[in-house]
This record gives sequence, structure tokens and C-alpha cells, in this order.
Amino acid sequence: MDNAILSFASWGAIFAGVIIVFVTQMMFSLLGLATGLINVQKAEEQPKKFGMTAGVWWVISGIVAVYLGAWVSGRLAGTLTTFDSVLHGILTWGVVTLITAFFLTAGVGSLISGALGTLSSGIKSLSKAAMQAGQQASTQTQTAVQEKSGLEQQWSR
Repeated sequence: MDNAILSFASWGAIFAGVIIVFVTQMMFSLLGLATGLINVQKAEEQPKKFGMTAGVWWVISGIVAVYLGAWVSGRLAGTLTTFDSVLHGILTWGVVTLITAFFLTAGVGSLISGALGTLSSGIKSLSKAAMQAGQQASTQTQTAVQEKSGLEQQWSR
């Protein structure tokens, strides 16, 4: 039997690997959050070290999560060769990377959109207030001019 016929991508195995990656990452994140909340007082004393530790934890937990997801994907693929299992693991990593990039860009996009919306409404409020102040100043100026011309007329008589 030709080996090329047996070579195929098992998308079910790949999606199972993707699910394993996200669930594992979520569990590691919750564990890191719990650890961080326990050590809040230490974080106040050394915030720089605490931030560095959180970053290292995030990177290591991400690598472990992707490794577990790729491993599960390779095992569930049901292929005969190690190379096909490795390809399934790489496809799992690629799909996870694309999904993560999508969510990050969507999140950043909505964050920027919200910030610009807030800025826009603030500018509208400021321009409205400036317009009202200008109208008040114009009304007061007209009133003062009318009063002045009324006084001039009284003095000229």
C-alpha cells in the first residue's frame, strides 16, 4: 500500500489538540493567578521582580500547553509514521497561533475603538461647551453694546 494514500491530516485530532492547548493554558493561568493573589504582599515589596516572574510563568505555561496539545494531536492522529504525528503537532501549533492572533487583534481593535469613541465624545462635549460659552459671550457683548449705545444716546440729549 502506498504511504501517500495513508498520509492525511486528521482535523479532529488537530482540533482536539487546540482544545487541549487552550484548556491547559487556562488552567495554568488560573494557577498563576492564585499564586499571585497569595503573594500580593510580596509583590508590593518587589513589584519589578513580581512582574518578571509573572511574565516567565506566562511564557513557560504557554510552551507547556502547546507541547501537550501538539502531543495529543499527534497521538490522536492515528498515523503510522512519527513524521505525520509531528506534522499534526505543528498544524495544532499553527491553528492555535492563528486563533490567538485573531483574538488579540480583535481585543486590541475593540480597545482602541473604545478609547477613540471616548475621546470623540469628550471632544464633542468640549466643542459643545465652547460653542455655548461663545454664544454666551456673544450675547453678553451684544447686550453691552446695546447698553453703551443707549447710554450714549442719553448723554447726547
